[in-house]
Amino acid sequence: MQGSPTDRIRETFGWNGFPDSLFHEASYVLRFDLGGEQNSDPLRFMRAIDRAREVAASVFAQSRSMTAIVGYYDGARRSPRAASSFKALAGIGFQGEFSKPERVPLKDKDHIAAFGEDLCAYWCSAEMSTSCEQRDALLWACIAREIDISPKARWLERIYIVDFEQGIVLNVYDDRGMDLAALDPGKLRPIYLAFNDWLSDYDRERMARTFTCNDAINR
Repeated sequence: MQGSPTDRIRETFGWNGFPDSLFHEASYVLRFDLGGEQNSDPLRFMRAIDRAREVAASVFAQSRSMTAIVGYYDGARRSPRAASSFKALAGIGFQGEFSKPERVPLKDKDHIAAFGEDLCAYWCSAEMSTSCEQRDALLWACIAREIDISPKARWLERIYIVDFEQGIVLNVYDDRGMDLAALDPGKLRPIYLAFNDWLSDYDRERMARTFTCNDAINR
């Protein structure tokens, strides 16, 4: 039997749930520019999803099992908005069955003072097939969240595509960009080389230091 989402994340990656920004917490991580300078939402969406799909297809090409992890914030008493977003995600085409939400109270004093209850992080997981169609549904939901593209699963704030066996996690944080982290830098170096033109220029210096050093090259 699979453990809870946070147990699995902790046992594999050492985090108590995935951080909001993989790029700022992971030791071996790439950040990609997806939408670029496109101002048109349809064109921006197409560029972003084309890039995300191509990178995901490459990094997960050898995956034997994959898991979708969804994280979102809500009160101690959950609102119906997350349930409607899971339904929307199924409408986009994702077929995995999500686990019962795991609630993690954040002990947020300001939220308690303002709303009379704590803010909580909720985590759900679903085993998924390794088919590109299932990845594509999740990527669509991530990229469409903040722009004028439908359908969307607006309230699922963080969606991670994970290969626990290989220690790889991908998160498209919105139409702007995507983080890809791994426990083994050798898993990411071929991606760094193959898709170098798509890496975030702002963060390029850090990535170059990581993936051009001898340790990364030789692993």
